[in-house]
Amino acid sequence: MHIELGQKIIDKIRRKKVIKHKNENYPESKLFIPELGKTLPSDTEINITDEYVEICGIKYVPIDYYNGVAECFGRHDYKFGGIKDCIFIDVGANIGDSALFAATQEHIQKIYAYEPFPKTYNILKQNIELNPQYSSKIEIFNYGWSNQNNELSTSFSDNFTEINSVHKWFYDTMFGGNNLFDYNNTTKIQIRTSSEILSDIIAQNPNQKIVLKLDVEGSEYEIIEDLDKSDLLKSVDLIIMEWHYRGYESLTEILEKNGFIWFNHRIMDNVGILRAVRNNK
Repeated sequence: MHIELGQKIIDKIRRKKVIKHKNENYPESKLFIPELGKTLPSDTEINITDEYVEICGIKYVPIDYYNGVAECFGRHDYKFGGIKDCIFIDVGANIGDSALFAATQEHIQKIYAYEPFPKTYNILKQNIELNPQYSSKIEIFNYGWSNQNNELSTSFSDNFTEINSVHKWFYDTMFGGNNLFDYNNTTKIQIRTSSEILSDIIAQNPNQKIVLKLDVEGSEYEIIEDLDKSDLLKSVDLIIMEWHYRGYESLTEILEKNGFIWFNHRIMDNVGILRAVRNNK
């Protein structure tokens, strides 16, 4: 996403961060979106080269936004404790920021990362390859979770991949019909039945604790419903999930039925993060 920042804002952020800039073709204004500047620790070292942008010790291919990095390493949206030796399932992996963050956590043994949009998946793949110290923990897949096996034709944005969705209602609700992020592109993506995927992961990792992260821009509703119908939610120990525009009540009703205690953090009026922990008492 292209966000124009004034020189005063850039100077203010530079005073907080240690910037090593070696790429003349990559302007700082691309890196310093407000969220990244506000949330990263003040001693963060950012290294910009022709091949990558390194933030918090993780390398990324140069792109126009790093919102997910701020969510992971600044806000710590996906940081958790109390569960040792667990599997982290990253549904809606985007460019790999949450998967790479998870890989830095010693108590996470394995990460399964799912990203259905082909161009975003290619960036994800490059970012994993840029970080060989963590790549052995991460397995990536170029399809999404849903309640069916299907191939879909859907709109997407090159500029802001974090809000790509398989649902037209999501775009219409979020942007009110305004094409703010250039959703004129179309692509084909693969989706697969969530319960079938999770069942395979459980079979491959017997007796492992499972953490499920969902950031799927509206698909969380059908995913949770499918996992509920298949009785697989009871196999998950922790869920960290964004909800969007249709509220969280239908989600928490299912979570409570499956023995979860949940906490809701509202990000915007119609967007929030649910953290749900299985109550094993």
